[in-house]
Amino acid sequence: WGYDYIHDGFGYLSTLTTPLAQIKNEAPKAENYLLEVDNPMVVPMNKKVRVLITANDVLHAWYVPELGVKQDAIPGFVRDAWFKADKPGLYRGQCAELCGKEHGFMPIVVEVKSEADYAKWVVEQKAKSGVAEKKAEPAVAAAPAAATVALAAAGPMTKDELVAHGKGVYDANCVACHGADGKGNAAIGAKALDGSKIVQGPKGEQIAMLLNGKAGSAMASFKQLSDKDLAAVSTYTKNSWGNKSGEIQPADFTAARGGGAAPVIAVAAPAVPSAQLPAKLYFAVGKTDLPAETKAAVAAAVEFIKANATAKIALSGYVDKTGNADQNAELAKNRAKAVREALKTAGIDEARIEMRKPETLTGAADNNEARRVEIIAVK
Repeated sequence: WGYDYIHDGFGYLSTLTTPLAQIKNEAPKAENYLLEVDNPMVVPMNKKVRVLITANDVLHAWYVPELGVKQDAIPGFVRDAWFKADKPGLYRGQCAELCGKEHGFMPIVVEVKSEADYAKWVVEQKAKSGVAEKKAEPAVAAAPAAATVALAAAGPMTKDELVAHGKGVYDANCVACHGADGKGNAAIGAKALDGSKIVQGPKGEQIAMLLNGKAGSAMASFKQLSDKDLAAVSTYTKNSWGNKSGEIQPADFTAARGGGAAPVIAVAAPAVPSAQLPAKLYFAVGKTDLPAETKAAVAAAVEFIKANATAKIALSGYVDKTGNADQNAELAKNRAKAVREALKTAGIDEARIEMRKPETLTGAADNNEARRVEIIAVK
């Protein structure tokens, strides 16, 4: 779950902290087994708290029984709910909608503080996030479920500032898979960052990986982080262990997102082309003809290229594992070529369009995600 405090300008992720040994029955289970998180949602006591809820992949449900609140999280929609707690403490809940194989690992913890303690906590969070202090505003928390929040672009930072900030971001989000030494973890498919060609290569590759993740792997998208956090953690990995390969600025991520925006909840609707990059174009089963509804995605790519003189875009087709692998790959290539032709027709130089190898997803032939071409910004 991700929690974004839209009136105060900061946000963070909240993830399961139950040790893997307990999950694998290699250690005794704790009292709050599968109901423990690293960063609980924090709210003030005796205040009516409004929660805005959405999702960026499938159906979820934000459910905390003791607070009497349960609301569905639906891609493409923003739902709301409210609650009021009259005593401090921890209130635990879970995702209440069967959302996939990780359904059991989406706990919710709400920490209720006194008004004074909550005010102190907000100041601390703003300091961590680099948000300038301003006049106190109504204590209203917003919690988009697995949602993306686009943050205003941060200013230029020195390499030392990026590395220092990036270590904290890495420790909070990356160390569990990639390790403190950057060597990765083959058991869970987490590759080494120390010596990585992507980390040490052109910054566009790493930017695309952090914003989009990698389908069919353990690498998820981290686009819910701010441009400052993403730039810092990429620069940290570029200059840690045996790596020494430059820096990435927040503005690079802002450009890759398509220009950035003020802090707002961005409701993800996979079936509808994005107004900015990355954009997804969905094809009919077995077809390579460009559907009419993909015009908005093509227009977004054209606008991005024209607004960024040095930028490129990459086209990545997806297929599933059913049927003939060679035929599926050829289908994905031809779909990407159809998108390329549409971009060329719109005036985009072919030299600025990178064609990537098709990626394979696990799923049935009618899987919508396995019939898509993604347009990705490459700096």
